Amino acid sequence: MSMDVKFEILHESENNMSRTGSLLFKRTGRVMRIETPVLWLTCTINGNPRIWEELREVKYVMLSCYDIIKNQRNYVKNLFTRNDDSLNIHKRMGFNGYVFLDSGGFQFLRKKNLDVAPKTVLEFQNKSGADLSTIFDYPFSLYVPIEEKLKLIRKTIQSLRAYVNFSKNQSNELLFLPVIHGHDSDTLIKMAKKVKEIYNESLFCVGSLVPVLFPVKYSGIEKVARAFLDIRKMFPESFIHVLGAGSSLSFHLFFYLGADSVDSSTWITKAGFGNIHLPGQGAAYIQRDGRRKKCRFIDWKKYDCNCPICKGKAPDEILTEMDRHDSYGRKLRAIHNAWVYLKEVELVRKSIIEGEYQEMVRQRMYNTSMRKILESLIQTVNTKKLV
Repeated sequence: MSMDVKFEILHESENNMSRTGSLLFKRTGRVMRIETPVLWLTCTINGNPRIWEELREVKYVMLSCYDIIKNQRNYVKNLFTRNDDSLNIHKRMGFNGYVFLDSGGFQFLRKKNLDVAPKTVLEFQNKSGADLSTIFDYPFSLYVPIEEKLKLIRKTIQSLRAYVNFSKNQSNELLFLPVIHGHDSDTLIKMAKKVKEIYNESLFCVGSLVPVLFPVKYSGIEKVARAFLDIRKMFPESFIHVLGAGSSLSFHLFFYLGADSVDSSTWITKAGFGNIHLPGQGAAYIQRDGRRKKCRFIDWKKYDCNCPICKGKAPDEILTEMDRHDSYGRKLRAIHNAWVYLKEVELVRKSIIEGEYQEMVRQRMYNTSMRKILESLIQTVNTKKLV
């Protein structure tokens, strides 16, 4: 790792793979520091809510190039044609925290309604003033034929070469993360080795893993665990980000397995479906109805939350506001969910330092479908640490 990028491991758990650390790098002449484990809230630049304006706790936001290039065309045009500091992504958002700019490769490939060259995405990322970015990658689903997977892996490697060559001639210090894809250990390891031959920095993203988790199945979780643990063990000093880690249960899984960084959009997508997340308990619907007989619902008699939306209000008042079927109700649920997620990650850091994270994860998954899977996973992790 170069002198301009350094990842320091500060605390490592004895009975699992979780850890805390600090990623240091230079951007526009300043030294930047990201404390791990870190959760990036996936947002849109003009979304509702603009969560960084609603919660002072928000320090890390992930945006997608796909969303910006598709929906902010005048901004993108001006960024390419004008040398104006007001177009910096932080100033555009009014946000002083860290911005992680995902290439949007998954959306570009899936939507196919926006014809943009990877080079355009790269140049946009560089001009935007974002703090981190991913390369333009080519993810694939679990059921894609092996020949197609190999083709997409080769295209992702080609994209990495383009980013490396581009960065040699730039002075903007764009910090980009390679992306490795795969659903098994062999594929991920082979791709990771190839990435290391091209790009010497010890930081990268892992993609294409999360879809294996859903629907939650024993075989899927075990497959993800083995694959991720093998990567973690192969690169013990590297900063690893998991793309699209999903719900709080999923990011607990990856933090337990040794991920340093994750991103999630479920804080807002769940809000759209009428879900709110409970501190330490996962997601639940606001109240029962005839359509969701087997779903989890909030017990309002035991409800206790200190988020800005709920604090100081009686449960029946919270229920009335949260159950609104309009944009305002969705906004309230999203703010609540984001606050719960951020407080959960604060507890993750604290419990890792105090050596209590394994017990915390057990408590979080006690009443979920992942409980038995976790107990098997604990044995897998212990075995991996001993080998």
